[in-house]
Amino acid sequence: MKYAWKKGSGYRVSAQDVGETLEALQEANHGKLMPEDVVRIAENSSSPLHGCFEWSDSAAAREYREIQALRMLRSIKVQVKVRRGKGRHALRSVRAFVKVSERSKAHAMTVTVLDNKTMRTAMLHKAWKELRKWRERYAEYQELAEACAAVDEALDKAKATA
Repeated sequence: MKYAWKKGSGYRVSAQDVGETLEALQEANHGKLMPEDVVRIAENSSSPLHGCFEWSDSAAAREYREIQALRMLRSIKVQVKVRRGKGRHALRSVRAFVKVSERSKAHAMTVTVLDNKTMRTAMLHKAWKELRKWRERYAEYQELAEACAAVDEALDKAKATA
């Protein structure tokens, strides 16, 4: 197999070496890759995986807390009133905070994003890009052909109105 890093991943080690190491680890573990096994292998400074990790405990702790903060921001929800026809409303649970753009870690309240034209446009751009990525990721699954066709149609409509 030919391995490569996703654009913007920031890794400075050989994707081919890392991919082959992960592939061998999966084979050794009866077809499964567990994160704890990946870290265990990466701890060896001669492993191709070693350079993919932060080994300073204080820096890693800080990074982990930021991951926990992102998880918290993605997990909290809020009830909002949505219109269900003339004079009828219902409560709907939505994410309280959303990531505003791909280029930033910044989050904002969903209601703020929806009410701000610039933020809303950035969020919609991000959503369409994520949908395209989903389509690319699952295009080879015949079981998802109908969903992929619907995504293609939605993307075509969005492009036509842009």
